[in-house]
Amino acid sequence: MSYVRMTRDDAFEPTGFPGYTMQMLAHPESATFINSRVAAGGHAADRHVHDADQLYFVVEGEMQVELGDTRHQAGAGSLVYIPAGLPHRNWNEGPGPEFHFEMIVPSARPGRPLLTLVGEAALSARSENGYVAAVNAPSGQGVTLQRLTASPSRADVSICDEPAGSPAADVHAHDFDQFYYLLRGSLSVQVGEAEHEVGEGTLVMLPTGILHSSANRSGAAVRYLVVNIPGQPSSAA
Repeated sequence: MSYVRMTRDDAFEPTGFPGYTMQMLAHPESATFINSRVAAGGHAADRHVHDADQLYFVVEGEMQVELGDTRHQAGAGSLVYIPAGLPHRNWNEGPGPEFHFEMIVPSARPGRPLLTLVGEAALSARSENGYVAAVNAPSGQGVTLQRLTASPSRADVSICDEPAGSPAADVHAHDFDQFYYLLRGSLSVQVGEAEHEVGEGTLVMLPTGILHSSANRSGAAVRYLVVNIPGQPSSAA
């Protein structure tokens, strides 16, 4: 099994929606991970719902997103949380392109549609609201972990900042699935017996029980998302 998946320009494919292309990074049972690019003027499906929770992390540009009957602007460094069953849609008003990392938790079951289009009547039937959370600047000089999702949730998403020269984590394992998505810089990651040097746009998959560790040996600061599935009482690095 390959535990490292990289963003590749030649892997993006049309979605059938104007100006919207995507790269399927990985789809283990716990979640589906997708890179999405939306050109100025592009958009996804009209108002729709999913059977699973959906989360976007905006890497570049600005997303316009409607959660229920509330419109939000989500700029770079924002997390959008969309619980299962919440009507929503997203688009890009420009002027530049928008790029986001998408998580669907859990993965869609085989044979089930990925989405269901809904009308305005569905807005009054929703039972849970979504939200947009913005990343704050690191609060200290050492390694910082900022949680972006509210508890409880099916997935915990945090952003980790590590300055140059931060000490390596000890080899350890978790009783939940964990994923890293590199936003800036380079990280040395050990997964099982293998060593990887991973850069921006790389997804690292750490299934339940696998031994792993990481270190920033690059000489520059590194920033990455940490995704824990299922969600934990407190985020774990």
